[in-house]
Amino acid sequence: MRSFWILIFILLFLKNSFSQTTYQDSSIEQYNDPIDKIFGGYIRSCSYFGGKQFPISNAFAETSISISKKTESFFIFSDIRFRTGIEFNKYFFISEIKEAFITYNSKNFDISVGNKIISWGKTDAISPLNIVTPQNYFFLTVNPDDMNISNFVLSTKLKMNKIIVPELILIPFFKQSLYKYELLTPDNYSEYANFIEPYHPEINLKNLNYGIKTDINLKNPTLSLYFLYSYCINPALSIKNFSFSWQTFTPSLEIQAKTFRRQSFGIDGDFMLGSYIFRFDAVYHHTKNYRDSIHIPNPEIILALAIDKRIKDWQFIVQMTGKYVFDFRIPSQPTMPWSINPQDWLNYAQKTAEYELLKFNNKIFKQEKSNSYSVMFIVAKPFLYETLETNFSFIYDFTTKEKLINSGLTYKINDYLMASLSWRYLSGPENSLYNYSSKILNGIAVELKANF
Repeated sequence: MRSFWILIFILLFLKNSFSQTTYQDSSIEQYNDPIDKIFGGYIRSCSYFGGKQFPISNAFAETSISISKKTESFFIFSDIRFRTGIEFNKYFFISEIKEAFITYNSKNFDISVGNKIISWGKTDAISPLNIVTPQNYFFLTVNPDDMNISNFVLSTKLKMNKIIVPELILIPFFKQSLYKYELLTPDNYSEYANFIEPYHPEINLKNLNYGIKTDINLKNPTLSLYFLYSYCINPALSIKNFSFSWQTFTPSLEIQAKTFRRQSFGIDGDFMLGSYIFRFDAVYHHTKNYRDSIHIPNPEIILALAIDKRIKDWQFIVQMTGKYVFDFRIPSQPTMPWSINPQDWLNYAQKTAEYELLKFNNKIFKQEKSNSYSVMFIVAKPFLYETLETNFSFIYDFTTKEKLINSGLTYKINDYLMASLSWRYLSGPENSLYNYSSKILNGIAVELKANF
């Protein structure tokens, strides 16, 4: 049954492993490029293939229609997408609102309401502060940003002080990251485990998610402070119901993805020393009742530091990440009862299932040890007068001895048409996360995209 738990773990860990989202402010500035037209969008075809479990993970066509309009006081933006094709051996058609919001901009404050993608943090690729936007971990393309799912957000930015600029955010409708457990469950385990609908908190005032981001605009460095009180966008697994058949001597589990409430305090910043750019993120996650609930992780602090160096057209980034887990304890394996009482054996079977799931959840949140460390290298270089963009990244986890390699090419055929290619490779020791997840996630993505 060990492989069953490891396979379920694959997608829950994607958040910490494959997000290539770069720093993106949640305010109007992220859309500040000159806007010459109201309507735009793209048409693209994409395929992800080469995996061991799914030789062709997906092959689809997608159309994006965007509307954007900026005036002196208002900014309106929407991005609606239609996608059809085959994904994990099933045909599908999806229409989604990627983003749709309106922002009122004044001298002293901004107010924005609608579906937005908010990315906190300034370090590259893996930011410990990227805790607001959920992801669809099964949407595999050349651009990992496609995984992002927008939230309905009400935000207010106060601009009465040029140095200290706070922004309040309110997320009334909780969304969590999307998983498809049925793809990971081996046929011979279907009789033991049944995945039910994920737990969703009730929509009421008590369960509102809210936070504040405060920008401190100094010349060198620039800083931002964060506070978020919300349900975690990445749930762990819990046992909803447990039963045991004495006729077949087999357990039956109802497993549910369950989120939890936590407080997060963070800081990020960037500064220059000579020709080097330094970026850093730090966050402390405070949780309660973690000793009594197997799906709630321990309190933890995560630090990330990135060093960016440009040499002519080459960009080199080295990023180091460390984590410390408070009140760390190794899970205690239940002892077999020396009894003929059926209830003692039933309790033993249930505690064993909880023990295995607790170890599994500790892997999800990288809390197998009190300390963990990883390093990432990124190299990027344009060629052919910037018509060909290349990138390469390498991540190594010193704690688990796992590694991940990503590389990509994007060729701008003309002003409207581009072709992209990316490759992903994971490996690790036997029975490690990357060793098992490579069967699904190793592969090549190709894309042809036409903008209009």
